Amino acid sequence: MKLEEIKLRESEDYRTGMEVPDLTHPATVEVFRGWDQKELAYIQLLRFIRITSVEPAVVVVSRQGKHVSIIGTSGSLGQQGNDEEMADG
Repeated sequence: MKLEEIKLRESEDYRTGMEVPDLTHPATVEVFRGWDQKELAYIQLLRFIRITSVEPAVVVVSRQGKHVSIIGTSGSLGQQGNDEEMADG
């Protein structure tokens, strides 16, 4: 694939939204640091957020994460995929 095609695809992904691990969430960071990068199923334990270039200050929790330390820190968060938070900065 040509470099320009990759650049266009990645720009479109960012514009429409992309899922990334929530590295602003302390419990997710702790679980992420324990990952040996060999077991792909480990990813489902992490909390993920969706970010877009359209509204960079809005963060949507797209996957809550299944690790007990993440579930235990969700506090008053509602249903998975419907939580929105304002990003700092």
